[in-house]
Amino acid sequence: MEYSISSLAKKTRVTVRTLRHYDQIGLLKPSIRMANGRRVYSDKEFMRLAEIVFFKKVGISLPKIKGVFLSKNSNQAAAATLTVRKKALLQEIKKLKRYADWIDTVLPQYANCNLNQKERLEKFSSLQTIVKEVEEMQIQKFGKEAFERTKKKIEALSEEQVEAYTDQSIQIMNDAVKAVEQELDPSSKEAQKIVKRYYDLQAQFDFMTQEIFLKYRDALLNQREYYAAYHPKLTEFLYQAFDVFATNFFNK
Repeated sequence: MEYSISSLAKKTRVTVRTLRHYDQIGLLKPSIRMANGRRVYSDKEFMRLAEIVFFKKVGISLPKIKGVFLSKNSNQAAAATLTVRKKALLQEIKKLKRYADWIDTVLPQYANCNLNQKERLEKFSSLQTIVKEVEEMQIQKFGKEAFERTKKKIEALSEEQVEAYTDQSIQIMNDAVKAVEQELDPSSKEAQKIVKRYYDLQAQFDFMTQEIFLKYRDALLNQREYYAAYHPKLTEFLYQAFDVFATNFFNK
């Protein structure tokens, strides 16, 4: 069967301009080019165009598509290209799922917290003061050189490592909320396991002493509204759980 450029465009739902562009770059040439410049396409070009449209929809670039169809073994090249693209899409899906989970974790801060912008800034400034105090304690206890090495270690984290850290933080938060909903005692084995996971996560990047850990405990009160947005009793639960952990863990 033969197709004019307009009929092929209509049948495949692409524009005539697109077909002309494909012709110009050597991706899809007509089977016949009349003396008057009129393009005529056959079923072979129709099938190839359907493939091109599919490859484009799944995010493969025109240069790569052209490379596939100009290769000696186009089927093998197509299979390899699609396999690579599928892997990339699955990774992207995983990343998008992670971002959606992050939104679920952050959303209560905006939906349930009544602090205005000024109050948020004041809380942030207060929290930064606590962070500075912790850094000074670490320098005093472990030395500036050791502190700087740890700081560089944090700055050198890859995007994947930062995302993994965030994922773990989110999971700890979610499990803490579940513990409150289940009315677990802050000193219970289950609650203390949650705090231990938090400690292990922080200890990867921070020097920890009982005094420093208690600073993190006290910082919970500074962020009371933040945690209350997730559950009204979460701040009190975490404060008590941190207090029990600091007593038991550091005094072994």
